[in-house]
Amino acid sequence: MVGVDELLSLVSEMRKRGIAPSTGVLSTAIRACEKGYKPDRALEHLGEMKQSGYRPITMTYDAAISVCLLKFSHESKSFFL
Repeated sequence: MVGVDELLSLVSEMRKRGIAPSTGVLSTAIRACEKGYKPDRALEHLGEMKQSGYRPITMTYDAAISVCLLKFSHESKSFFL
């Protein structure tokens, strides 16, 4: 099984080689960012999808929203402690 960092490295390597990641690849990267708690990277990939003209699927939005909510929840707890 490929880890989150390995997957994100593969996506970066695709770009370096001039291969544009597909909607499926970027959706998978966003989902991995959700699992690996990398909200900033998830939003970068979501922005890239929109910039490339790809239409994110529901799963993609779900993962991006989920990781952002986790980040907000974590930051809110820190604020009130």
